[in-house]
Amino acid sequence: MHEDSEKFASYYWDEPQFPLYRFGFGLSYSTFGFSNLKLSAASMGTDGIDATVDVKNTGAQAGDEVVQLYTHERFGSASRPARELKGFERISLAAGESRTVRLHLSAYDISFWSEATRRRATEASTYDVWIGDSSTAAAHAEFSVPATMVQP
Repeated sequence: MHEDSEKFASYYWDEPQFPLYRFGFGLSYSTFGFSNLKLSAASMGTDGIDATVDVKNTGAQAGDEVVQLYTHERFGSASRPARELKGFERISLAAGESRTVRLHLSAYDISFWSEATRRRATEASTYDVWIGDSSTAAAHAEFSVPATMVQP
């Protein structure tokens, strides 16, 4: 870090560590708020889990928004990405309009290719869920996957 500037905390002294545009970034004629993120259960069952969030057009014009769902496995046999896009839905809202959006996650959605087992694996773990307009979504919840959901 360059000693004259504390605003940069990266391996390059003259560049910030974050991308100029986050994944999922898009321009709209309006602004949107996300609130009241809820999961259908605290633990994933065989039929998966649903996430709902209230989306409100907080701007003065009608607009479209892509509601994006990201997950992260907190611990497991392999290092997982910090956030993975697992679902999305495009919606149109009039100015001031609100809508509850439901996105579904299945066990397959949170599985990954395991080099150790040489097949897709879903692990017993705690998973974080974020829903918002990009990879920097702030609305957060968590659920667990019990050992009974894991195939040997």
